[in-house]
Amino acid sequence: MLLQPKRMKYRKYQKNIQNKKKDNTYELAFGEYGIKAITNGYLPARTLEATKQVLNKKLKKAGKLWICVFPNIPRTEKPAEVRMGKGKGAVSFWVAQIPAGQILFELNTNTPELASQVQKIVNKMVNIPVRLIKREEAL
Repeated sequence: MLLQPKRMKYRKYQKNIQNKKKDNTYELAFGEYGIKAITNGYLPARTLEATKQVLNKKLKKAGKLWICVFPNIPRTEKPAEVRMGKGKGAVSFWVAQIPAGQILFELNTNTPELASQVQKIVNKMVNIPVRLIKREEAL
């Protein structure tokens, strides 16, 4: 099932919603390695879920994965061939707002080769450029 909030104060938001930047998402908290975003962007819930499934399949029993972002911003779309006006469209999908430097995934594994393979997979699947960081580099 795709990630989305259980309940929200308002069902629809304007597109330029600005979340307050959280200070705790720029340092490693759980794992030895982290996948860090280099630039700003949005990460759809479908992409996040697909990436999570591929990474869990890749890691198997060799490591543990933590997801550090959550898609809590709704995106609306109007149906095809609908005339202008008549209000805002229905909620179509959910996205996570990613500021530059935020950690997307954390993982714990014994081999650095596996961590670099995970970084290559995430770089292909996510539309934001990412890099691999280690616990010593994050401090």
